[in-house]
Amino acid sequence: YDYMNAYEYLNLIGNLTGYDKADRGRRIEELLDIVKLKKNARRRIGGYSKGMRQRMALAVAIMDRPEILFMDEPSSALDPEGRLEMLELIDGLKDDRITIFLSTHILSDAERVCDTICILDEGRVLLTESLSELYKKHIQPILDIEFETDPGNEADSLKMLHWVKDIKIRGNKASVEVNDIDIAKKEIFRELSKFDNFVTGYQIRKMNLEDIFIGTVNKNADI
Repeated sequence: YDYMNAYEYLNLIGNLTGYDKADRGRRIEELLDIVKLKKNARRRIGGYSKGMRQRMALAVAIMDRPEILFMDEPSSALDPEGRLEMLELIDGLKDDRITIFLSTHILSDAERVCDTICILDEGRVLLTESLSELYKKHIQPILDIEFETDPGNEADSLKMLHWVKDIKIRGNKASVEVNDIDIAKKEIFRELSKFDNFVTGYQIRKMNLEDIFIGTVNKNADI
């Protein structure tokens, strides 16, 4: 229906879902406001950007005020501005008491808008828990250490330390998960000074959902 404009298309959907003319008009105006398409309501959908089309699809999905909404990668292939707009819209739908199941591989998006997290791997449910409880269980921060060259040997040495829980390597960076951050901060530089591999960067950061996801999947890899 690229030849239609947003108002015409929503009018068609409203008619199919059983709205009478007066209620349909009010609902269309409300939806155009929600998805921020009111200024472009008379433009043909065929001329919409990817982000505008995604917002249009969302308007169609909530036309009949569903109690449950399934969304599959709603922010994929969008530019940063489009992603932010879509996430703000999804977050706003929670105020309308809509339960949303969001499927995404962009874990920072899930972190931004989700209340409960379910981690799947090859069709298996590995974890289902509220985001707040996940953070409580994984409260220890991560030490990100960047080396001049591949830190494989250094990681093997660090894994032997009692306060190191796990290490993940990406390129020249080692992300060290610790059991006790106070001990780690006292001992890490002494340990790093023993290596010939020069340290080019170092930071302490909070564990994020990506860290939790990778740790959960790796932990269950052999089950």
